[in-house]
Amino acid sequence: MALARLLEISDLKKAFESPEGERTPVIDVPAFSMAGGEQLALEGASGSGKTTLLNLIAGILRPDQGQIRIDGCDLGALSESERDEFRARNLSYVFQTFNLLQGYTALENVLLGMMFGPGPDPAYARLLLDRVGLSNRLGYKPRQLSVGQQQRVALARALANRPKLVLADEPTGNLDQRRAQEALALLREACRENGAALLMVSHDRSILRQFERVEQLSTLNRAGRSASPDRPAQESTR
Repeated sequence: MALARLLEISDLKKAFESPEGERTPVIDVPAFSMAGGEQLALEGASGSGKTTLLNLIAGILRPDQGQIRIDGCDLGALSESERDEFRARNLSYVFQTFNLLQGYTALENVLLGMMFGPGPDPAYARLLLDRVGLSNRLGYKPRQLSVGQQQRVALARALANRPKLVLADEPTGNLDQRRAQEALALLREACRENGAALLMVSHDRSILRQFERVEQLSTLNRAGRSASPDRPAQESTR
């Protein structure tokens, strides 16, 4: 039996304006969808629009045109505060740079992530950190943790609100090959155990070939096909 669609995108467009007033199309995706619980990798070169697409799906950016539906909810029909609340309860974002708060412990970072959803649950936060192998590092601050351990805290935080969809933007980019494989395995296993869908963008072939479904952003995104080679730096800041 086919799984219900969790994410549906139709006629999605986004352009950015340069200081000179020129508008450059970055995203032009006619159609894209994911099923609930599905794990999908999106391949694209730097500057191809990967981060912009994730930010649109997360509701961080508003599209110029088109529709994004997550679990039946049209993000475009929500106010800014409603989008923030919807994102906190249904989505999580794993960043390449981790974005941990340096003045807080591993446990506190996970608990703070919960503040934007149903509320802090210390027992579940400890459980998540235990599952990522950090039960003996609950009171450690990011500077006291290795890069790999910081990544594990970020993964635990991403799952803290039991999201339906996890967005991952090159989450292994700052790790060596061994740690990258460990982090990927952990992220995929945690998503499966929590019933969360995973949309991960990467240009690393060793990462991509581990996914059953891999989509090429250059195929999905009509804007990327006509983008000039001097455009990537503009998009990569967004």
